[in-house]
Amino acid sequence: ALTVRPDHANAHAALVALHLDQRDAVAARAQHAAMRKLLPRHPQTLLFEGQIALLDGDLSRARELFQTLLRVMPEHGVLLQSAGAVELRLNAPVQAEVLLAKAVQRMPDSLPARRLLAQSYLALRQPDRALDALDPLIGTERADAEALTLAAQAQLQAGRAVAAAALFDRAARLRPDDPKIRTAVALARLGRGQAE
Repeated sequence: ALTVRPDHANAHAALVALHLDQRDAVAARAQHAAMRKLLPRHPQTLLFEGQIALLDGDLSRARELFQTLLRVMPEHGVLLQSAGAVELRLNAPVQAEVLLAKAVQRMPDSLPARRLLAQSYLALRQPDRALDALDPLIGTERADAEALTLAAQAQLQAGRAVAAAALFDRAARLRPDDPKIRTAVALARLGRGQAE
């Protein structure tokens, strides 16, 4: 598509998104640079610039770009999710929760949006709301180790050690070599007075 029409925004966007999904930051940056050269002020160009800034840890630049874009695209799910992720990293869980709750409304099947929303609730010391956000993820075959670990942390925050340990055990079965999960399992067992 780009050979026929080099300024095709959706083709550029699809390639940048593909590279980001594959965690190929070098290819994503190269494709974004080509996109920015042809479409410097296009909203998708700015969205990816913000996502790359987030990836690079330039949180103030990412926040600036996302806030600018939210003025023109206030209902864009990926933008809301990205802006919420920045607010969470900037230790602003109230702002993150507002953005991420809207992102989940727009994209109810998005695993990353639900996990980020749960993280914002945990930061706000609202474990039951975190569990509500994670509920569609932890009771299905789609359950991943990260969602199970967040749910376990919510159960711990709510004072339910037995339920937390069961969730940590499920996460450990999915990722047996993850040192963070193994440590969490051991600590949960210690909290219940069990030996290894």
